[in-house]
Amino acid sequence: MKKLMCYFLILSIRFVEGGVAYADIEGGKESFQCTDIFERRPATVITAPLDGRPISNEYLENLVKMGGDRFIPANKKYLDKGFDKPLNGKWISGDSQALRTSILEQVKMHDNKETTVIINTSSYITRDLVGSRIPQNYNKRSITKALYDLDYLTNHHKKPRYYVHVMIPRIIPESRGV
Repeated sequence: MKKLMCYFLILSIRFVEGGVAYADIEGGKESFQCTDIFERRPATVITAPLDGRPISNEYLENLVKMGGDRFIPANKKYLDKGFDKPLNGKWISGDSQALRTSILEQVKMHDNKETTVIINTSSYITRDLVGSRIPQNYNKRSITKALYDLDYLTNHHKKPRYYVHVMIPRIIPESRGV
């Protein structure tokens, strides 16, 4: 009962002192101190983002750092670059294979239970968000290779927690009968 009351106190009123909450409970002739049950070491977040835009990287980075954790973004050289020039420019896609290799290397260096890996399939499989809308990027060979790499990553590095965000592509203009 004392433990339950302690947990309740910690959840309802958190007196934070150096990242640890304390609550004293009087129990008749005895009293004890309970420390924050959520005390933890800083975590690491590794990501394969939606695409190369700042909102896909910097926003998550700010959130992770606000929580006191370490953020390891995808290497920008493997993400899409956008248009090479304004108006009628050529789209510069990312490199999914190089990104997958980079994510694997980061996971190898941070293969522990305090690591979270967030994988967006748009950059991990189809190069970027724009690439997820191009039917040619869903060929059997590239999808099979990407899924093999994902299976290898998650089965050879089981300690991190993985979140895989699967993109459902927008309706492609050619399929609307236009």
